[in-house]
Amino acid sequence: MANQIDKFPVPLILKKILKDNLKGELIVNGKNFTKHAYFAKGELLFATSDCEEDRLGEMFCSKGRITREQYLMLRKMREAGDDKFGKLLTRLKLLDKQDLFKELSDQVKEIALSFFDLTSGNWVFKSGTPRVPGNLKFN
Repeated sequence: MANQIDKFPVPLILKKILKDNLKGELIVNGKNFTKHAYFAKGELLFATSDCEEDRLGEMFCSKGRITREQYLMLRKMREAGDDKFGKLLTRLKLLDKQDLFKELSDQVKEIALSFFDLTSGNWVFKSGTPRVPGNLKFN
């Protein structure tokens, strides 16, 4: 059963997850987005979002790490093949693997922090061993 954010704010469930050392997946749906946070023993393992501003390329553009033209070129390359955005960045030497890992970690943190700003939508917490999709895990 989904909980309305305006009645049961996301920070309350995050506090419970931490306090009770819960494991599972928090799914938050809004008008134009879905965000997932995966937990084990109350600690955040990973977070994903389908919001445009949460995408790695958008984050790189906003930080000035790549230009808008580079971002658009990388998007076309990604759409034409199976490589993930980060792999393309390292292959084209726009950043090294250490920088990519740091940026991916920052992306997860920013997505997780964005949960605190949500004022509408709904959330559900699915208890159990979180199943982070294989294609999203750090390698």
